[in-house]
Amino acid sequence: MLKYKNALRGFRNFRFDRGGTHSLYLVRHLNLGPPPVRRIKLGPTSRTNSSIDSTFKTDSEYIQRDAIKTAQIFQFHLGTRYELGILRDVPALLRVPSDASSVLTKRHFTEEVDRWIDACLADFSDMKEFVPPPLQLSPSLTVYHVCSDKSSLGLELEFGNSKSNSLNEELLEELTVAFDAISQMKRICGVVLTGRRAEKSIFCGGASITTLGQLSNHKQAEEFINSISTLCSLIRNTPQPVVAAIDGPCIGAGLEIAASCDIRVGSPKATFSMPEVLLGIPSVVEARLLCEIVGWGRTRHLLLTGQEWNMREAYQAGLITKEFSDTKRMLAWTKDFLQQCLGARADVIQKQKALMRDWETLSVDDGVARGAEVFADCFVSSSPQLLKDFVQLKKDQKSGRTEPG
Repeated sequence: MLKYKNALRGFRNFRFDRGGTHSLYLVRHLNLGPPPVRRIKLGPTSRTNSSIDSTFKTDSEYIQRDAIKTAQIFQFHLGTRYELGILRDVPALLRVPSDASSVLTKRHFTEEVDRWIDACLADFSDMKEFVPPPLQLSPSLTVYHVCSDKSSLGLELEFGNSKSNSLNEELLEELTVAFDAISQMKRICGVVLTGRRAEKSIFCGGASITTLGQLSNHKQAEEFINSISTLCSLIRNTPQPVVAAIDGPCIGAGLEIAASCDIRVGSPKATFSMPEVLLGIPSVVEARLLCEIVGWGRTRHLLLTGQEWNMREAYQAGLITKEFSDTKRMLAWTKDFLQQCLGARADVIQKQKALMRDWETLSVDDGVARGAEVFADCFVSSSPQLLKDFVQLKKDQKSGRTEPG
């Protein structure tokens, strides 16, 4: 029972059950053991739950009953800010606004994700299979734990809606809020950005056709396109590295978002296109980034023809830097990358990202000079110790190889 209680303690502010559903999250989905329990309806959680004491016939069932009872510490009175949501067949913690407004604000994002991180960073060293539950911040945004150490965490930010993951005003606002908040959250070491993966995975279907059709004047059109540019700028200027894991079509403004990320990787389901000219509008704002990524010639071809690239073509053009045979391998690589960003390396990686952003606007000579300044600054931080650790590791490896076998 101790390991159940330890697992539950960090998430004591969350509720895993909503009336009539099953509060078997920790046993069934986090592999904490004992064997999976049978489905037991717990009844409404808005008030005291009296239906927990179902009949159990074996010692194992008694243990499972105790685990479920322990889980009841998550079930609070009516009005609690969390309730159960389902994504990817895995229960998620769902933010429920305490007021009448459902708008996700920067304050909401920061407070809820901070509390979630507190729980995720608890010590689960004796529970190797434990996976912290995801947190659904809105119907369009969910954060997933990717990796963590004692002080920092890498997360996956999954976005999307039911309309081909297209960017309407609401989704743009929520993504903007998310990256604005993440950029100031020191415990987040890196972000993997994904489109919602359902029966048909789509990274992003571009700007919502419905929203575009509702733009009736110059001001509205300018405000909407500037909102896309603002989001892309936030992604580019987020201190932490951002990886776009592309597992389906990446279209128009979605490709601009991907181009704003530091690294782009793709699965065989990934396709890339800028079809705006086929719809009677030009590709603008962060489409400009493509010139630096794939070159002017390929950018002209992509934008003027509206042609779609598959994963292989995108890789050969340099639009994505790694291609994978399936989604699982792609996400495994993103996890490995974020693990490299944990701990002392986080500061160095963020310095490297900031320096490369400076290089984009500086002359060659000024860029070289700026690099020298950053290098010198690193020797008043943790970099020297990392260097010493690396040198010692190489010595140890060499010593091990040269010792008689």
